[in-house]
Amino acid sequence: TVTHEVGRRYFLTGMMPVGTRAKGSSVSTQVAAQQGDRAPIPNLISRAEGYNEGDPAYASPMKIANVDDLVAVLNDGPFAPMNNVRRHLELYRSQRVRCDTDRLDRWGLMTLLEDSQKKARELVDGGLGDRFRLGNNRDPEMAQLRERYGYVPWDLTSGEAQAAMALQALKYNTSQCVTIQIARGLDSHADDWEDDHPERQADGWRALAQLVSDLKTEDDPVAPGKKLIDTTTVLVFSEFGRTSLINNRGGRDHSLTSACMLIGAGVPHNQVVGASKDTGMIPLPIDPLSGAVVEEGGVTLTPSTVVASLLQGAGLDTDHLRTNGLPCLMPDQ
Repeated sequence: TVTHEVGRRYFLTGMMPVGTRAKGSSVSTQVAAQQGDRAPIPNLISRAEGYNEGDPAYASPMKIANVDDLVAVLNDGPFAPMNNVRRHLELYRSQRVRCDTDRLDRWGLMTLLEDSQKKARELVDGGLGDRFRLGNNRDPEMAQLRERYGYVPWDLTSGEAQAAMALQALKYNTSQCVTIQIARGLDSHADDWEDDHPERQADGWRALAQLVSDLKTEDDPVAPGKKLIDTTTVLVFSEFGRTSLINNRGGRDHSLTSACMLIGAGVPHNQVVGASKDTGMIPLPIDPLSGAVVEEGGVTLTPSTVVASLLQGAGLDTDHLRTNGLPCLMPDQ
């Protein structure tokens, strides 16, 4: 793909969009839906898109713009009822006779509202908000996070802050799936890419490296004896690559060829799968078993085959993708 919307949504869902409109649920939604409701916020998305097309409501992404948004969700707001008022409200809800609400619940709307209300209360009562107060200078854990990730408390939209948030969400079993935007400001077609891109990319890669390092050292809260890296799969992608040739503005344009990175559980390690031609950078077909480049009879890597491989390798259903995973991307198969 060569457009931002199509490339981004293709990878987010594993299905080619219809025009620019996303088709199907996000991969994170699919995973949460098939795993079941296992965490307070099954599907957390920060500064990115997310979709739910026909999957259970609990798997829908909770979208936030920054870490402060998540803290606000996990804590009572300034106009929340006092404790005594809340007790009376809960008593009323437990004793009221359902009549009109039952009639209005033909399609499950009232039940969904009540379940959402109950879950929101559980989120606040669970005390998870303190785990994400990344700007709290008095909390030793937050101070250590700032030192490792290098974010600044007044910009919790940065890739570094997003990575730290992702670690906390997994470390404390707040979320099953976390989607973040770890680098930004890279859409340049002029000669400023030479000066701006390297540092912006470096910031993102440093944040990713720190996240992976922490996943290797932190215990999995629900899998005794394992580290988070043993049970977490990280998929890193951009919506497309850049052309190898310089355009007439001294910059680089959108390329049909791109790449992604797989890290962690259920994926090959320290291995490059696929390649592109030396001229034109057109993707080359690969042997689905070995991942080696072949001249004939191979398959071309696409977001669909990558997503199918991840889902299939985790024992999840891939029928909606209408393609099978590749053995070379599923080392445990």
